[in-house]
Amino acid sequence: MSTHAAYANITQRAVSPYLELSAQFNPVSIDGENGGWAERQADLHAFFQALYSDLYSQPEQFGLPARPDDYIAENEPNEKDKKQEVKRLLDKPKAMIEAGLDFLMLAGLQGNLDGKMLRLNDYPAILKDSGAGKKFLAGLEGTGLGISVLGDQVELTCPRFTSMMPALQALAKQCATYSDERLGKFIFATCDFRALNGYETQAPDLYHAFDGAEARLVTELHEYFESKGYRAEVGIHAPGAWTVKYQGDRNIKSTALYQVDYLDRYLRPLRMQIKCASTQRLADIFPSQPQLLQADFERRVNTCRGDNCRWCDRQKTLGPAQIEFRSGPRTVCWYTNPDVRVFDENTAEMIRQYEQMHARLAPEV
Repeated sequence: MSTHAAYANITQRAVSPYLELSAQFNPVSIDGENGGWAERQADLHAFFQALYSDLYSQPEQFGLPARPDDYIAENEPNEKDKKQEVKRLLDKPKAMIEAGLDFLMLAGLQGNLDGKMLRLNDYPAILKDSGAGKKFLAGLEGTGLGISVLGDQVELTCPRFTSMMPALQALAKQCATYSDERLGKFIFATCDFRALNGYETQAPDLYHAFDGAEARLVTELHEYFESKGYRAEVGIHAPGAWTVKYQGDRNIKSTALYQVDYLDRYLRPLRMQIKCASTQRLADIFPSQPQLLQADFERRVNTCRGDNCRWCDRQKTLGPAQIEFRSGPRTVCWYTNPDVRVFDENTAEMIRQYEQMHARLAPEV
């Protein structure tokens, strides 16, 4: 489903990243365990796929809101207020989905296997710790999860995906070992069995969330930056909010030059930033840059406000710069606007040109 279109309701916007980022099914063998793991993992993977499909198509089954979709459009006139409005609408379905997944993960962590059944001895505590609601649990039953309550004890089965419980337990226990709790929860939610071998989500895994042309271009840029020695630093807040920062030689620039974000509040969730070095450092090499970069950079810079600002008076290394643009000389602030608002083949080439310009800042050996 397209990440560039409005959805039928706000819950579909919240669920979409889970569908888009679900890992491809690749079973992983477990040392010391008997056979049958491919079948168990296949059933768990199919359960997650069915769950997200049901959440998307039948949100009311889980008690999730079905109110109309909303989002931040490109060139939103009041973007700051709109961000808060859309966040407020998305927070409810996102919190309910996260709580439901926490219930499944805690069940895997604390449950005891008995054949194809998972027994939870302290069901009320697991409900409290996860925050999962009764309506969401009823939705899980609609997807195929069997929940038999016997006092404080619960027996979990899945008549639809009969062999999934051992895989649920193995994945939950492994994901709980990650030092980054959000990463562990993300890998569990995407049902990525590579976690059983200690795998951590990489940038190309995340780029599946984008549509065809965008996914191709952002992946090509990832390969380009890796070829230049940049490290892709992945930061995951949730399936609908994550960042990849490309950090190069810190002797050239101590912070990331290029950044990719997925933000589910936007009509187009792909957001990108080019975080240039200070204009003072770029002033001498700027005139020799390609016209594509020069035109873009001139749109990014901010004219120095002089006596109306004086911020630079308190800085030792940051200050305004005099740059010769095609339109004439300008005195500009050290800081340039980072946002990339258009993303196409020209933009990808321009980003490569920014990397090549910054490479010229490398100190002489």
